[in-house]
Amino acid sequence: GINAEYMGMEKWDNSNHLVIAFNASEFGTITAAYRSVSKVPGYVREIFLRNVGDLPDLSKIPRAQLLERLDTLVRVTGQAGGQLRDDSTYSLTSDNFLKMVLVFLKVRCSIPVVIMGETGCGKTSLMKFLAGRTGASFIHLDVHAGTAERDIIEFIERAEVMAQTRYDDEITLLTQTLNLSHEQAMEHCQVWAFFDEVNTCELMGLLKEVVCDKRILGRPIHFNVVPIAACNPYRRRLKGTGFTAGLTTKKVVHEEAANLVYRVHPLPETMMDYVWDFGSLDANDERLYIQKMVESDLHEFQNTSLITELFHRSQQFIRKYESDCSVSLRDVSRCRTLVQWFNTNLRQRPEPLRTQYTWESGYGGSYGYGGSGYGSTGYGYGSGYGGGYGGGGYNYGYGGGGGGGGYGYGYGGGYGYNYNPVSVYSASLPFAGVSTSSGGQWNEKKKKKKK
Repeated sequence: GINAEYMGMEKWDNSNHLVIAFNASEFGTITAAYRSVSKVPGYVREIFLRNVGDLPDLSKIPRAQLLERLDTLVRVTGQAGGQLRDDSTYSLTSDNFLKMVLVFLKVRCSIPVVIMGETGCGKTSLMKFLAGRTGASFIHLDVHAGTAERDIIEFIERAEVMAQTRYDDEITLLTQTLNLSHEQAMEHCQVWAFFDEVNTCELMGLLKEVVCDKRILGRPIHFNVVPIAACNPYRRRLKGTGFTAGLTTKKVVHEEAANLVYRVHPLPETMMDYVWDFGSLDANDERLYIQKMVESDLHEFQNTSLITELFHRSQQFIRKYESDCSVSLRDVSRCRTLVQWFNTNLRQRPEPLRTQYTWESGYGGSYGYGGSGYGSTGYGYGSGYGGGYGGGGYNYGYGGGGGGGGYGYGYGGGYGYNYNPVSVYSASLPFAGVSTSSGGQWNEKKKKKKK
């Protein structure tokens, strides 16, 4: 059945994918792409050694050199087309460099492109980056179970409008100013219409017509629109995997989709002929992707390497107890968004309302004679000797003491204390403070958080 056809496909890791192609920007020159230089046939290496030098190990050359090789192969305008803005957030590796070369050659030869890979392994970001390097426009549609026929038709119509607009605006400039051929100029004005997860909806007949036949409802699609599709693998769930937390429901035993890792529909036979395995990210490539994602959006954190390691270890942990398809780069993106949300809200959170309690004790801090007096910032009332100098609020003095602030009592021998409740906004309160006054008053303040 369909699962047998998928299992019979050649896996990405099982081939070296040696490609030798003519460069678009330098006439008469070629570029070689491969997974491992050690697996390149000896006669091929000998040809390159005699003409342009020995083939390098692509996994060890810097990102800038990989980008230069890619531009030489795919940019029809060459250096005359100006300097492209480099998306530094994209992790360009030897693995996805080879995948881009293969996709570009299929597009150049008008061969339908249908790639199959685990969800969240970088298919969309790779297509978007490659389209940008070729000069093509890129739009994408996230296909799902609720996608309707009208959604697909409107998506293609939008791509056609973009393609015609670019053709009208740029074809003269490219052919006359940059001296490109008409075919080269048309290639530069393309619009790549990317359908992601095409086999998650029931409209496989319409999608097959668009991607494989370049037609929609029987009419041809604009000549400069390039439909590209990505699909999820048709794979049965391993026994003992797919556990969920919380409430569970009874599963229908006979439901075929319940036994699949992804709820997908069978691909038409014509589309199956063009499917090629995109592969999955190995541990090193995944870590590079995560590092770029963290550095681009969480750069305000001092230790981005620690965050990268935490994300990477969490991916490995889930794979250990579930399966390779249980996690993807989308989970990293969601976690990155969550970290940003917590960081932003912690910085913007208002200070909590707290009540500050002040305890004051004084020895011989104020003197008066008579039954009443006027304080420096309030009124004081006393009876007996020494009651009449207060620092604010309402004060009682008995014997020889006085208070300053709040509601206080003075007891004989010149001793008094005061209690002052004050509402304040404070994130952190000092535990104790000591001060002295010129009048000989000594205060000890203790502040406690309100329960």
